[in-house]
Amino acid sequence: MKERPILIHEVRDMWPETLVVGYGMKRYNPFVWLLQRAENSAYRRSDYVVSTLEYAKEHMLKHGLKEKKYRYLTNGVTLQDWENPLELPKMHKDALQKIKEQGKFLIGYFGGMTPLDTLDFYLDAIKKVNCDSIQFVLVGDGRERERLEQRIRSEKIRNCLILPRIEKKAIPNLLKWFDCIYMGTEYTELNKYGISLTKMTDAMISGVPIIFRTNIDNLVSQNNAGIIVDTKNPQKLADKFIEIYEMDADERRKMGLNGHNAVVNNYTYEKIAENYTKLFPAKENLHILMIQHYAGSNSMGMVFRPYYLAREWVKRGYKVDIIAASYSHLRVKNPEIEKSFKKQEIDGIVYHWVKTRTYEGNGIKRAFSIFDFVGQTLVHASEIAKTLQPDVIIAGSTYMLDTYIGQKIRRKTTVSYTHLTLPTT
Repeated sequence: MKERPILIHEVRDMWPETLVVGYGMKRYNPFVWLLQRAENSAYRRSDYVVSTLEYAKEHMLKHGLKEKKYRYLTNGVTLQDWENPLELPKMHKDALQKIKEQGKFLIGYFGGMTPLDTLDFYLDAIKKVNCDSIQFVLVGDGRERERLEQRIRSEKIRNCLILPRIEKKAIPNLLKWFDCIYMGTEYTELNKYGISLTKMTDAMISGVPIIFRTNIDNLVSQNNAGIIVDTKNPQKLADKFIEIYEMDADERRKMGLNGHNAVVNNYTYEKIAENYTKLFPAKENLHILMIQHYAGSNSMGMVFRPYYLAREWVKRGYKVDIIAASYSHLRVKNPEIEKSFKKQEIDGIVYHWVKTRTYEGNGIKRAFSIFDFVGQTLVHASEIAKTLQPDVIIAGSTYMLDTYIGQKIRRKTTVSYTHLTLPTT
């Protein structure tokens, strides 16, 4: 029988709430108004709405979502990266080895260095730790890195070291040097929807206990994988650093093991991809189209989730295409293309790159880059539908406008199923 493709909208960030709460934009701002219309449309017109945010459902229900459409599917890890990790760069290995040879207890941060990562609070707490046996390390990059390095030098924070970013596949070999992992989130109203840090499951599977400064329940607290610190007082965080240092080693190992087992049993991309497939029609040679503006890969960098899900589906014999922008501020490496819709195959996944302008920060150029992507894909939606004929369309990025692309491609596509099976729970 003839059917339209299944349309799934995926939410990883709460837009336009992020602009209103996080950046102080007014709800009557034309851009906010446009995104609000898109958000409402996504909830009403999609067959399912998948979110990495555990507590977002109530908000979505107020904006037109029917409860039966909602699914919570967290971020995860890919075991392949942990079974065959990359070696650490010599610079990192030498620095960490020197720390260990000195008998230091190593508390480490890894990941982005942006205002959202609250690393100034981390440094404030480090300054209050009066213990020469503890060494703090930050590994990563971002627009805050140079300023943080300058702050460490000018304030003479002697027990703190910053090292450059490493490739994601080298993270397992980094975390094995840590005695404790630090993570933190900014205290905003957005936290009430949940936390979807991509590095959370990486930290947990490492088997290293975590100190997580946050004001919202999360996978670490749910699985007793570390210590949760809900505070705006740096001294209280510093006290927790001392607490985990003085903790019995067996107790720390137990925390780490709790996190490791939770991820292996529940939060691998293999399992997440399997749960995702419960939303798909029952059909051989299933074809999935993902519309993901910022989609990356292992070699390119973030965003990783579309790549890891697609890779698992390719293993299952599904065909997967990803439409993504040629430029993303999140990637380490961007594709070089001369015109839009150039194809590139990565690990069995076919990427279709839409040429978009470059930008820095969250200004007007980034907005133009968004419209580059959305405008071109909308114009070519009929051609995309005719050429690809997807059975499943997954639209979703850090903003909501991709829903219109997915909706248009869906309207222009007719697929044949011998039978169609949609879950009700």
